[in-house]
Amino acid sequence: MFKRETDSTFMITLPLWKVMLVLVGLPAFYIANSLMPWSIGLLRRHDHAFFLQFWTSIAILHWGSVALVVVTAEAVGQAVGRDRS
Repeated sequence: MFKRETDSTFMITLPLWKVMLVLVGLPAFYIANSLMPWSIGLLRRHDHAFFLQFWTSIAILHWGSVALVVVTAEAVGQAVGRDRS
């Protein structure tokens, strides 16, 4: 029997700076967001006037993170969330 290479055994190579951008940079943005006035206002002072600003910042951070990971993966030839056939 022949051993067929599967997606789980496919190895990709990423530059170290791209790995560090994702592993260190993204959490740094989330931490910085927790120190912003809308986060402090909503979560510490319970000021509900910051509700929309807080959740907008969370949505932007989330989808920005997704876009960064997709662009980084596609730069090395990996299709994220699409059929490779």
